[in-house]
Amino acid sequence: MSNKILFKEPTFYIPVMILFILSLGSAILIILNSKLEWNWSYIGFNYAITIFKVPLGIFAICGTWAALAAANHRSQLMIQQIEETSSQNVFTNYFKHLEEFQKYIDKNTLLSKYLLNVRDTHDALYGSFDNFTPRVKLEVKDRIHNQVVKVYNILRTIDQGGKLDIELEIKKWNMATSFIERTLNIEAGMTNEDVVVKKIEGHAVPYPKDYVVLMLESGRLFGVLELAMKFSIDSYNSAAFTGLRQVISINRSKGMNSIHNPLFNYMNEFQIIKPIGLGLKEVSIDGLTYLKPKTQE
Repeated sequence: MSNKILFKEPTFYIPVMILFILSLGSAILIILNSKLEWNWSYIGFNYAITIFKVPLGIFAICGTWAALAAANHRSQLMIQQIEETSSQNVFTNYFKHLEEFQKYIDKNTLLSKYLLNVRDTHDALYGSFDNFTPRVKLEVKDRIHNQVVKVYNILRTIDQGGKLDIELEIKKWNMATSFIERTLNIEAGMTNEDVVVKKIEGHAVPYPKDYVVLMLESGRLFGVLELAMKFSIDSYNSAAFTGLRQVISINRSKGMNSIHNPLFNYMNEFQIIKPIGLGLKEVSIDGLTYLKPKTQE
């Protein structure tokens, strides 16, 4: 948007100069090709208006165009000022929001412990100052929720028991939880005592050693995610999200030792898992609602 002086704007001075030259040129032609005499009475002035009707008309258009150009220039300056003010407000609001988010994190033990970089987490959820929104971006929320549903379904699959390819299920779990960790910059929570390290293409990949580790690590991620989003009063009310939280809460109150906790065998292709019986219900494809249990006829 231009902030030049009006008289330096091409849209102003070029048309005005052309119209002025046409007006002056036509007046000169009339003077050179007419036998005019000076008459300072009212008759002379009225006659001059009649004689120079065309030059005066062109000059009037010139004035009209100048007025329109000036009005348009003022509008452009006003739009520019509004945009600059809006941009400044977004910039100010971003840093104020970031400051309050930092205070919120500092007051929360779980978040301050596991979030690696507060600003990166803030920008992942709310955008940077050039695309900032005070609520969690819908596309970010949807992507994270998709991973939450995957984690829940993997936990439910193992909870149901049966002949399972444990390594395949845990690979899917690792991918889903790693996405959440990368997006929110969450530090890994499993310790060396919690994992079995496998070499995959020369890289050491930690796999949870048993179901309790799997469930508690999932619950930790869900807890960090939920608390981080509560800052802006954004939350997940989906069945997949609340279902696991309720099961973890119930089993923690009873004691984790009270549940069947199978060790995962990553050496064999398949492993027979005895049903754990946590009560994880089947959810819809989008993970938003519980499905009614299937009745056997």
